[in-house]
Amino acid sequence: MFNRPITSLSLSGSPAHSPCNTPRARTKSQSQSPPPAPKQPNAKVLQQAIESHDLVMLVEVLAKMPALASLPLLDGTTPLRRAVDLGCDRSFLDVLEHHCTDSNRACQL
Repeated sequence: MFNRPITSLSLSGSPAHSPCNTPRARTKSQSQSPPPAPKQPNAKVLQQAIESHDLVMLVEVLAKMPALASLPLLDGTTPLRRAVDLGCDRSFLDVLEHHCTDSNRACQL
């Protein structure tokens, strides 16, 4: 059938000795470290809830970090003292007192 041996392949229309240039999907470089931890509320958020008399925000913050109820705010006052000074509603004060007793710390006025 064939009288001569095949020594090289040459396809018409394609350059000889060129590698196949099939486009490849680019992969994202994936980090091997875990994602950052979710941010926890801090004294600044608690102070903002107290100053805006926002009971819902107060409950949400203290549900995530109950110990904040007994820690001093940025100005050094306790959350309960700040709420009393600002004339917050009784239900507001009850939530703060409840979280203070749950965290086994004394809430000071």
